[in-house]
Amino acid sequence: MRQILRQSQDPELSKLLDHALKLRERQRILLGWLGPEAQEHFHVLGWEKQVLRLGASSGAWKQWLRLHEARLASNWNQRYPSEPVKRIQCKVQPALAEYKKRGAAGGEAAVRGQPLGAAALRGVAQSVQDKGLAAAMRRLASTLDKP
Repeated sequence: MRQILRQSQDPELSKLLDHALKLRERQRILLGWLGPEAQEHFHVLGWEKQVLRLGASSGAWKQWLRLHEARLASNWNQRYPSEPVKRIQCKVQPALAEYKKRGAAGGEAAVRGQPLGAAALRGVAQSVQDKGLAAAMRRLASTLDKP
């Protein structure tokens, strides 16, 4: 992905890929803060306006997060002082656990050829108002379709 970012002439695609790299890095950091029992149940969805958005595989894990929210927010604020978090918002995404099980074995290669990632990108591209960014997302989705 870094190679695509370096070669990209499209500033919107570069912006999107840069954000994806930040998401991947922050996901890795978050997993280090979670206990081994919780690692497969959470995923960073984004962060903005002092809110960290996470996905959880079930309501039970969402409740677990509430119990550990202060510690995680404190860790985040120590690691990323320029992007502090005042609260953590959690969305239950039952499909998250199944997707992570399929993708965990093969890493990035497991995502390729999976319609889930490409379909999600295309779906988001339809709702994006910036035509350049939407086009970049569709191009990225088309690369995920290739095995």
